[in-house]
Amino acid sequence: MPVVSCRVRAALASALALIAALHTPACSHDDLVVPAIITDKPPRGTGTFHRVTFNAGNDLFPSWIAGSGEIAYSFAPSDRLSNDQCAGTIPAEGGTRRTLACRAGAASDSIASSNWPVVGSDARFVYVWEPLKPYPATARPDSALIYVQPLVADAAAARIVFRFPYVIPGVDVYTSATHLGWLNRDTVVAVAVADVSIRDCAGCAFRTVRAGRAVILLDLNSTSVLTIVAGTAGASAVTPGQTGHDFYYTVIGDSRVYHRTVLPDSTSVTRDFGTTGIARDPQLAGNRLITVVGGKIAYRVDPVAGAVQEDSGGPLHLVDLATGTDAVLPDSGVSYRHPALTAAGDRLVAEGWVAGSADLWFFRLP
Repeated sequence: MPVVSCRVRAALASALALIAALHTPACSHDDLVVPAIITDKPPRGTGTFHRVTFNAGNDLFPSWIAGSGEIAYSFAPSDRLSNDQCAGTIPAEGGTRRTLACRAGAASDSIASSNWPVVGSDARFVYVWEPLKPYPATARPDSALIYVQPLVADAAAARIVFRFPYVIPGVDVYTSATHLGWLNRDTVVAVAVADVSIRDCAGCAFRTVRAGRAVILLDLNSTSVLTIVAGTAGASAVTPGQTGHDFYYTVIGDSRVYHRTVLPDSTSVTRDFGTTGIARDPQLAGNRLITVVGGKIAYRVDPVAGAVQEDSGGPLHLVDLATGTDAVLPDSGVSYRHPALTAAGDRLVAEGWVAGSADLWFFRLP
């Protein structure tokens, strides 16, 4: 009997296995395909301070959903070839993400972003949708739409409540809005922004930056009406107050956090961070104020575009307004933007920027 080497035996075994597989009955087209059961995933981190998201793209603009332990935010889905941003929810300490809105652009070469999602007390959420061409150095949206839709309904239930650009002849052109928040049940407060072109030197190429122009109120009670709030020129961020008729805001290049009441109309300074740095992205709960102060931020007055501020994040300052004490939250080498504070003031979620990429971070406050 001839001797068969181990290598030949292995090859014969592989061939027999392949023949057996080819003669095994395959699933027919009529067979029922049973999808895998998707279960909620637990947080990947725990503790009083930890990273919440681990997305390959950016996770941005967190906001708390009242009465729950979840947040709404904007994320870059991994199943899209473009750099779209979608709106979704996730447990604040981490877990399974749910998609709320993911609108594609009309053109195949455009990028569409669903940004600044925020949920109201009546389970409606509002967000800004911006399509733009993928040219990062000069990109600016031709238009921006503000959508409102029920939290539990599909995207078909969404309605457009406002369209940008908004033009004030001889004054300014507002190309979009940022920092959306529900002032009360029928009013959204936001910052109107202009996308302007600047260059860093006489021979440098032009690039687009986003400049805050003013605080706006969007009344959704009937036909949507936009109102520019007088005296808020250069606003960089805004957040609703606690009465339904007031808000807090910051201004480009300014170290102060302002408080504005609508009824009656008055403005005061809530906190001045002085030489600590430029303040932005304030959030308040009771006597607690969270603000990004200083850090990686550049302010200048462009000869054509006017005052512009480019923000790459900074440290989070937690201020007790009753005592005046100011504590800086731990950073672990992270620069923060757009913090979101619970109504109770005991938990916080913020964008954490590292090497040009953003994830969400959770803080349990003492």
